[in-house]
Amino acid sequence: PVPPIPGFRARSLFAYLLANPGSHPRVRLAGQFWPDVPDTRARASLRVALFAIRRTLDAADAGAYLAADRISAGIDADLPRDVDVETFDKLVAAGDPASLTAAVAAYRGPLLSDIPDEWVLAAQDDYRRRVADACESLGDQAERAGDTAAAAEWARRAIGFEPVRENCHRALIVRLAALGRPAD
Repeated sequence: PVPPIPGFRARSLFAYLLANPGSHPRVRLAGQFWPDVPDTRARASLRVALFAIRRTLDAADAGAYLAADRISAGIDADLPRDVDVETFDKLVAAGDPASLTAAVAAYRGPLLSDIPDEWVLAAQDDYRRRVADACESLGDQAERAGDTAAAAEWARRAIGFEPVRENCHRALIVRLAALGRPAD
C-alpha cells in the first residue's frame, strides 16, 4: 500500500503512471497535466509532483518503482505491483467463465472516482466498457452451454454497465423470449 500522495496533480500523475507503467517523456507528461501554463512552468510543476511521488514512495520503501531521469519518468514495469485494472485484464485475458466472473466481481465502481481529471474520465469509460464486454462474453458462453437464464442475466448486467449497447438489448430480448418471458 502507498500512503496518500499530497497534492491533486501529484495524485493524478501517480495514478496515471500506475495505470500506464513504463517510461513516458517528461515533455508529454508536463503538457498533459499542466496544459494551460508555459512549458517551463509545466516542467517545473512536473518536477515538484515527481518529487512528492518519490518522497511518498520512499516512505513506503518503494522508491525503486519510480524510474525518472532528465528526459522521462514512469513506474518501472518490471517490478511487481498489485493494480486492480491489471488484475482485471489478466482475468479477462484468461477468457474462461470462472476468470471472467471473477473479473466482473472485481469491479467496484468507477475507476479512480476521487480524481476528477480528464484522462480519468476516459479511463473510467474504457474500464466500464471492458466490464460490459466481460458480461457479454459470459452471456454468450452461458447461452452456448444451454443456460438461457444465466445468459439473460449476464445480458442484463452488461446493459447495466453500457445502457446503450444494442446487441446486449437484442440478446436479452431473444433470451427472455426463449425462456417464455416475452413480457419481460
